[in-house]
Parts: sequence; structure tokens; C-alpha cells
Amino acid sequence: MTAANDVIKATVSYADRDGILGTGKVRFVIKENNQYYISYMVSNFTDEASDVELVRQGTTAAWFPYDPITDITSVDTSTNATQASLDLTDVQAFGVWMEATVATNTGYRLYPRLGLDRFQAGAIVITPTASSIKQAWLDTYGSGMSGATADSDDPDGDGIANILEYAFGGDPTDDTSTGNQPSHGVVDADGTDVLEVIYYERTDASSRGLSTSLKESSNLVFEDFEAATVTVVGTGSGPSGFNAVTNHVPVDDDEKFISVEVNYSAE
Repeated sequence: MTAANDVIKATVSYADRDGILGTGKVRFVIKENNQYYISYMVSNFTDEASDVELVRQGTTAAWFPYDPITDITSVDTSTNATQASLDLTDVQAFGVWMEATVATNTGYRLYPRLGLDRFQAGAIVITPTASSIKQAWLDTYGSGMSGATADSDDPDGDGIANILEYAFGGDPTDDTSTGNQPSHGVVDADGTDVLEVIYYERTDASSRGLSTSLKESSNLVFEDFEAATVTVVGTGSGPSGFNAVTNHVPVDDDEKFISVEVNYSAE
């Protein structure tokens, strides 16, 4: 397990003997690097349940050191307890901790007759997709986008559509944060003036389903933008998480309009 959204999952089936079980709780217990840990969050069950499903996001769950011998009846998950930071890359054992409370007015004073019928557990490694990565980015800004989450929407009114904020590292809820916007200027290239356009592309653009290209048109009214005639002269280090892509465009027309186009595909 290496990603924060990888999960561990267990299904616990039990038999409530003679109907005297009141309530119960289930937690994960794992052994990693020769040390035991117990999960903070619990799943509750009652005598009406036959299966208890326990699911936790592995590396983002709260885990606490645990000794299965001395701590068997006492689990310290208070706010003062020492919380462990785990990467879950060397899990050597995996199980559950169960706590049961006897039902009232049964005549039993100690333990309910609780039988564990079946226990299944495993890890689910979730490979991020272009769609899930983009959704996680949208979730970061939540209600601040006021439902304007389409690629072409502009919830902060800064003139930068969501897909461009996403591609260039902007904040769609802050009109002062537009990310790493493209820059341009006329430069000399071997004695010839060319238009130099630099745009910034995420280093993991392909995983995000993003691609960037230059388009050109000689007339903004009567002609559509088409693929520009460009020479990519360099792809180098840019701001953290971005590459700077430098393009040279010939200035051999009386008029030419250049557009930086971002394409997104969830495939």
C-alpha cells in the first residue's frame, strides 16, 4: 500500500449465541515492522447484524501503538495517546479487535456468547485515474466553487476557466491566483525574429489526462484556430511540479493570433 486512497477492508461474520449480545465494536489491528497498531475508528454492530464491514483508508487512518497481550482489554485512543504515522509497506499480520457488550436482563453477568463465524480481509490498491485526480482537485475547493465545476466555468470570475486553472495550477475560487500562465515575446533566433511562447505543463500531465498545444489563426472573426507551425526549442525546469515548454513561432504573416489550448481526456 503506497497511496493515501488505498484501503484495507474486512468482513466479519459472527453468531449471536442465544440472543444475548447487546452491542459490539470492531477495529483493525495490524503488525508492521514488528510493531502492532490499532485503528482509531470503529465499526459498531448489534445483535441484529450478521456481517460487519470494516473499511479504512490505510495511510490516512489514525493508528495507535497496541500490545495484543497487555492491552487486550484496554485500548488507549484518547487525544493524549501517541498516534503513529504508518506507510503500510511492510504489513506482517492483519486482524480485528472486537468488543462486545452483553444485552440487559439476560441473567448473564460476564460475557455474551459471541462466536466468530468468518473473517475475510485484504487490501484494495486503488490506481488513480485522470478522472479521480481531477475530482480530487475539484473536491479541494468544495463549496467555494458554488457548483460551477464544469471545465468552461469560471467561479471566481477572473477570466480563467476551470480547466486552465487546473492545468496551470491556479485556484478556481481566488481571482488573484491564476497559476502559471503562458508568457510571450519577440526574440532573435539565428538572425530572424520569432515569437517565443512559453507555457507551463504539469510534470504529471499525462496521468491527469492533460495535453497542451499552440493554435493559430489569421483572423479572429472569420477563421477558426488550427494547429500552429511551431518549433519546440526547449522543455526545462519550471515552477515546482511544472515543466516550462518553450516554442518558437514564425512571424511571417501580416497578422497572426496565437492561442494556448489545453485538452483534457478522462480516458
